Amino acid sequence: MLPGEMSPNNWFHTEANAAPSVGVDGGWVPHPSFWLGAYLQLTPFTFDRTSGDEVIGDGSGTFTSVGLSAKARFGVSENVMLGGGLTLGRNFVSYEGEDDAGNGFELSGGGLNMGATVEAVLRTSAKLGLSTQLSFLSQVSGSADVKGYPTSITGSGEDRDFSFTPIFFFSAGPTLFL
Repeated sequence: MLPGEMSPNNWFHTEANAAPSVGVDGGWVPHPSFWLGAYLQLTPFTFDRTSGDEVIGDGSGTFTSVGLSAKARFGVSENVMLGGGLTLGRNFVSYEGEDDAGNGFELSGGGLNMGATVEAVLRTSAKLGLSTQLSFLSQVSGSADVKGYPTSITGSGEDRDFSFTPIFFFSAGPTLFL
């Protein structure tokens, strides 16, 4: 996962740091040029809590996304495929940390992911290949239950609107052809 912001409305900003992800992107090929599938991505991450340009705390959390994908795939050669498509699913985000004064805070929530991906697949044998993907996941709508400073002074309660702009991911790994 590349760095990005995952912050609920009316709360301090949470700037997620780059982190390793584990994912599975499986599917069915109903036509040689089209793929329908499902994905699961799990990313433990650390973050900096900011107010303006100032870092005022830090912590760690988990980002999980699960859903469906649809991709167009094009054969460049007998062993190379390029493709791209869309993802639609559900995100789950949780994190906790402390500000510089030692006050704890936490968040749990999620929402609707709408994302996109491009990929390259190199087939190395009849059953095995290598793939790389550049993709993003976003949260176009959602909510979060927040606890800790500044929850009590912002006046909007513990439940916040929680959407975020695209968070980009780069992945590489094996591809199994069954």
